[in-house]
Amino acid sequence: MKFRQTYLAALITSGMVVVAGCSVKNNMGKNRYQVEPEALEVNGDSVAFTITAIVPEKSINPKANIRFEPMLKTDKGETALRSLTVGGESAEGVDVKINSKTGGKVSYTTKFKYTGDMRKAKVMSGFSVKVKEDYKSLNELEGVVKEIAQGTITTSYLVRTNIAPKVAGDTYAAEMSGKSVEIYFPQDKAKFDLAFGIKKLKITNKAQVEELKNILKKDPKFVPANIKLTSFASPDGELQRNSGLAKNRSESSYAYFQKELKKLGFAQANDSNFTMGYEVSEDWDGVRKAVEASTLADKNEMLVIINNKGISDDQREESLRNNHRKSYDWLISDVFPKLRRSSLTVMGSTPLRTEAEIIALAKAMKFDSLNASELYHLGYIMPDADMKLRMADYYINRFPEDWRAYNDKAVLLMYQAKWNDALTELVKANKLGSANEAVLQHNAGICMLNMGNRAKAEELFTKANASYGLGVIAIQKGNYADAINYFNKSGVKDGNVALAYLLNKQMNEAKSVMESMKPELMNSYCYYLMAIVGARSGNVDMCTTNLSRSLMEAGKEGIDMNAAKKYAAEDLEFRAFFSNPNFQAAVK
Repeated sequence: MKFRQTYLAALITSGMVVVAGCSVKNNMGKNRYQVEPEALEVNGDSVAFTITAIVPEKSINPKANIRFEPMLKTDKGETALRSLTVGGESAEGVDVKINSKTGGKVSYTTKFKYTGDMRKAKVMSGFSVKVKEDYKSLNELEGVVKEIAQGTITTSYLVRTNIAPKVAGDTYAAEMSGKSVEIYFPQDKAKFDLAFGIKKLKITNKAQVEELKNILKKDPKFVPANIKLTSFASPDGELQRNSGLAKNRSESSYAYFQKELKKLGFAQANDSNFTMGYEVSEDWDGVRKAVEASTLADKNEMLVIINNKGISDDQREESLRNNHRKSYDWLISDVFPKLRRSSLTVMGSTPLRTEAEIIALAKAMKFDSLNASELYHLGYIMPDADMKLRMADYYINRFPEDWRAYNDKAVLLMYQAKWNDALTELVKANKLGSANEAVLQHNAGICMLNMGNRAKAEELFTKANASYGLGVIAIQKGNYADAINYFNKSGVKDGNVALAYLLNKQMNEAKSVMESMKPELMNSYCYYLMAIVGARSGNVDMCTTNLSRSLMEAGKEGIDMNAAKKYAAEDLEFRAFFSNPNFQAAVK
């Protein structure tokens, strides 16, 4: 609101009301008041101002008791603001006493919640005088009701809440997978023997190798990268010896299967990066399962030993051998042979289709032929938002346990300002126990902020360590220094960051932020803020040039040009230039 510096509103002398601007007493010209800030401005959700009046000596009756009753007048009506009573030194029950001989100072401060209709509101003066026990209104007298201020600066409300949501991310790359069979070794033998088998199980290594070959032939595009051998030793040998045995078995198996892969046409087997990995484990779990399924008379006692985690594997094996000899012999003949095995896995990947191939299949409506990675990627490369949403629904139907699809569908809905629908999808994603909880909290915070639940948004942004979102909320709360700190942590440089500096009265920093931005990121919002920086700095050329650019960009962005020009024409940030021809031309 634009304030007027004028005469002190009212004084009481000998029962007469002296109103600002009325020459009832010769010393009235000395009575003046000052309003701070010079123009009312929204900070957080409120507007505050202070009026300080200097009362000259011998200008007030010792017994005078007047009440200052300001009113806020908007298109919706009038609202009474906090009143203040002022009197002479002999007055009773007043808020401020002024010595009638020496004069003094009166300070009035009030704060009220801002609403949208107050941008063009007026603050009007009003007075009443105490006569006996009651206050009588003086507002009907000429000159009592005067306009103290008009309009409110609402620059803090320019903060944008369209914070960029976070997608789960599309890392379109072939995933490693394995094609496995199990192979077997005689006790204490390291060399891989194709002819070896276990008669009782009707298993031979030759048959296992043929099975692996058939698995590989079914996927001709498979690209092997390495071989992994996980050896499970029977617990009838020391672990150290079993570890050495597993290493030797791995080397022997690697040499054999590298040759077999070459025969199958996998040239990658010749690559120096094609390697062999191995690990060893004594298969006590296999022993436990075999004993549990047996009809051994002493199986319960054996299971106590097998399940005892307080002793070493060697102590466990020794206890079974010494205390349950007959049953141990059964383990040697019927159980341990099938535990002496290795899980042979050829690790590799199947190359994914090109984007052109994916799109071609999509156009042919052959979505079922796309795997999860290809289908998920299709959702990213689709140009149309509605098609992206349909693809998200299709993906969710096929792969309902993938949290990414729910999150990314929520992001698409957020860009359509469907905040409730987006929150529903985020809740679904969260139920899947996503390890990326911060992403979901960040996106949910944006939804809550745009739905008007600032407290919940702040809670979610805090949990997600979302500094940028917290910076936006700090602006809304009127904590501009905090906003700057949050934005600096986020590393983002945009219009909201410049706004925080501007509101914190750091004009050079606000200007520097926008000058450091890439030209393609400068929009109508940024140019408007630059115009305000120019206005606050008294630079008319900077103000009007950037205002004109802002309005031009607004048109390109689909903003109503008439509404944008009207907003600028009434913005008290530019009050010093309202009569400037260049400003008038810009908003015409």
